[in-house]
Amino acid sequence: MIIIAAETVTGPAKGVFQLLESQKTGDTSFFLFNFKINGFEGVPFEREAKRRGIEVHWLEQKGRHYYSLLRQSKKNALEHRINIVQTHGYKPSVIGLYLKYAIGANWVCFLHGTTVEDLKARIYHRIEGLFQVLADRVVLVCESQRRRIIGGMNRTRVHVIHNAVDLEHPVTFSQEPRHVRNLLGIQEGKRLIAVVGRFSHEKGFDVFLAAFSRVAAALNGVDALLVGDGKERDNLRNQARRLGLERRVHFVGHTDTPGDFMAEADLVVIPSRSEGIPNVALEALALSKPVIATAVGGTPEVIEHGRNGLLVPPEDPQALSAGILRVLTDPRLSKGFASEGLRRLRHSFSPTSRIEKILTIYETLLKDR
Repeated sequence: MIIIAAETVTGPAKGVFQLLESQKTGDTSFFLFNFKINGFEGVPFEREAKRRGIEVHWLEQKGRHYYSLLRQSKKNALEHRINIVQTHGYKPSVIGLYLKYAIGANWVCFLHGTTVEDLKARIYHRIEGLFQVLADRVVLVCESQRRRIIGGMNRTRVHVIHNAVDLEHPVTFSQEPRHVRNLLGIQEGKRLIAVVGRFSHEKGFDVFLAAFSRVAAALNGVDALLVGDGKERDNLRNQARRLGLERRVHFVGHTDTPGDFMAEADLVVIPSRSEGIPNVALEALALSKPVIATAVGGTPEVIEHGRNGLLVPPEDPQALSAGILRVLTDPRLSKGFASEGLRRLRHSFSPTSRIEKILTIYETLLKDR
């Protein structure tokens, strides 16, 4: 039983889909659950699941009452004779903890890294960090998380399994090719920088805009694509306007096909204040795009500074702009980063390897049981 709280196709959702696609013909039955809350349907998530041929089951929540979720989850777990519950996020972890003691299921808690989005999110992460102590196994996405959780150095109970990317299909594209430049009114020949993610504080889009204002002053013929949406959208638009970047920064909005825009980019930038393992970095490297990212969370476990990309400090527009200018003005460096990035993905971020590690955890739990 895999429980996730996701409206869109987040990084954790991509990992779940990856696992389920690989196990369609296996001898283990998987049941994927998401939440319906006051009319929220998780439409982008469900649409992508259907595209991949994955069935989604729903736990329906009305208001702030969690009791019905516990009751529904127990009923489904008993009906499907669940042995293992895999959770992604605070609310799923509450259910995982409950099912561990209510029906004796083994609980595997995936922790994808913390965010600094708001006080509520920080409180939830703190609570989840306490709950995970009771999980049978904990899966982290990067080594840097170990020192931030209780009992993180217990390598029998706590495992690190990096995110992975399918080199053949790293990111979703439109079925019919789209001419992004025509769509956004961008002249041919202009170089493009793509920043992809949720418009929230921890993703650092405001830091990127501050850095891009320096790049725009130093280089003509460079535009930026901001691919995503979120509660910071209006603030970012106002910031771009104040910096005089209205014509050089293109707000794409949320899209189910980010590959259309990443493929057009000459450079992908990840300006985050906090991260687990950024899937955008893996996807960009798989598309042979050079990457500049902030050295936070598990990002340095993907991007090796000076080998397959550049790392800069967080909250430092000057360092970020200097890195962008360096890559855009040195084609040889850019090409070298792209080539080394593909090599590193093949060696260290294989979906097959990731899934084998997850299944090994399952097998060990069931033998102990």
